Amino acid sequence: PPVSLGPTLASEIVGGRPAQPHAWPFMVSLQRRGGHFCGGTLVAPNFVMSAAHCVNGMNSQTVQAVLGAHNLRQRESTRQIFAVQRVFENGFNARELLNDIVLLQVGPAGQRRGAGRP
Repeated sequence: PPVSLGPTLASEIVGGRPAQPHAWPFMVSLQRRGGHFCGGTLVAPNFVMSAAHCVNGMNSQTVQAVLGAHNLRQRESTRQIFAVQRVFENGFNARELLNDIVLLQVGPAGQRRGAGRP
């Protein structure tokens, strides 16, 4: 029988199709130094839900939440960049990927950290 090496993480979407621009305004790109590393969902005006493994052991001061972007490779006037103020996790177990959920509190609308501009 095949040997299981524990849980694995998907790195791509399979069978998806391109979205209409700005059809999903609650989708968030989590970024460091302008580079996307994980996705999230805006669940309240100042809270983003994501996977805990995305920010596990990371300095939240280096993470930005980007909303309003359709194409991360282009500058768009709808893009807004918010600083992550606090991280709320609930007993994430990295070895077994248990409780792999996190809430990120982001700054008020328009608050930015770093050189990001909408």
